[in-house]
Parts: sequence; C-alpha cells; structure tokens
Amino acid sequence: MTVTNVSIQPHNGPSGINGWLILPLIGLLFAPFHYLLRFFSHVITYLTNNIWVTMIELDVSKGQQIFISVTIVVYSLILLLTAVISTILIFHFFKKKRTLPKNMILYYIATAACKIVLGFALFTYQIYYME
Repeated sequence: MTVTNVSIQPHNGPSGINGWLILPLIGLLFAPFHYLLRFFSHVITYLTNNIWVTMIELDVSKGQQIFISVTIVVYSLILLLTAVISTILIFHFFKKKRTLPKNMILYYIATAACKIVLGFALFTYQIYYME
C-alpha cells in the first residue's frame, strides 16, 4: 500500500461577506421594512382620508374612479410583493445561492420599471384628467 502526503493549501481568496457586498446587504436588510412601512402608510392614508366620499362629492367620472381605485390596489400589491421578494433575497444572500446575482438584477430592474410605469401613469392622469 502506498501512502502519499497530500498537503491542503489554505484558501487565500476572499471568504464571507466583505467589501462592497456590505452595501447591497444593507439595502436588502432595510428594504422589507421600508416597503411595509410605505404599504401601511399608503393604506391608512387612503382609508382614513375618505377619498371615496371626496370622489363622489367632486363628481368624478366612473372612468376616473376606476383608474384611481385600480392604481391604489396595484400600488399596494406591488409594495407587498416587493417586501416579500426582498425578504426572500435576504435569505438567498446569507445562504450564498448561485442565482442571487441574477435575481438581484431582476429585482432592481423590476422595481425601477414599476416606479417608472406608475409614475408615468399618474403623470398622464394628472395631465389629461386634472385640468
């Protein structure tokens, strides 16, 4: 029987969460709280300000009422979904999943796209219907 000595070399590369990875981690850790806080303040604002009574008193058309209602619901769902997805990404970050970079890129692109689309929709609404 032949015995060979195999020496194990220590890994000299980076290990753990170091350097610039701290910045996305900090952003991900605060994201669920930020989006949940925005969701609850958003819902409380629209439930307590009697927006529905105001729309009826101002004689807002049915199309505008539907647009406002759908916008409120869609925005609320997007906030909740973003909070859930950011929480999932936190777990993937600490488990060092190989799909995390691709998922984070998709997450950042999707949140930016939602902000642009909703901002454009509200801007268009203000131009055409708030004259």
